[in-house]
Amino acid sequence: MQRLGAEVTGYALEPPTKPNLFDVARVGTDMNSIIADVRDLPRLQQALHEARPEIVLHLAAQPLVRYGYRNPVETYATNVMGDRASAGSRPPDARRARGRHCHQRQMLREP
Repeated sequence: MQRLGAEVTGYALEPPTKPNLFDVARVGTDMNSIIADVRDLPRLQQALHEARPEIVLHLAAQPLVRYGYRNPVETYATNVMGDRASAGSRPPDARRARGRHCHQRQMLREP
């Protein structure tokens, strides 16, 4: 998306391992990366207000399957309640867009 000229803001938890793909692939380079929890509604609303995205893709989910099985309530809260929080948090002038579940949140705005 960045290569196509989008201004990208990512919103996700700290990667759970070192090394991790986020750091190794330098995903955070040339983007605004916010380390926070999608279930923290006030922080999410602040991030959306600051980013002023045109499109919001909610891609939050537990990235580690075994961890998700061991922690089903947290997994449910991250996947379902995080989805609900992001759906109810979009700025009033943002367009609606459908998203797919992966493991981070990205907010896009044309430069």
